[in-house]
Amino acid sequence: MIRLGSRVDIRAPAEAFEPAVVSAEANDPLHPKGQFVQAGASILFQPRP
Repeated sequence: MIRLGSRVDIRAPAEAFEPAVVSAEANDPLHPKGQFVQAGASILFQPRP
């Protein structure tokens, strides 16, 4: 169980997947503190072709 407000780190092999979310380190003005995700609904990684 992951409680409300908990932070979760996910690791995936970089050669197999490409991130589909915006990182807080990206300095993206539309997502200044990172992008929120919802369990069971948000796609975090896309497979590389």
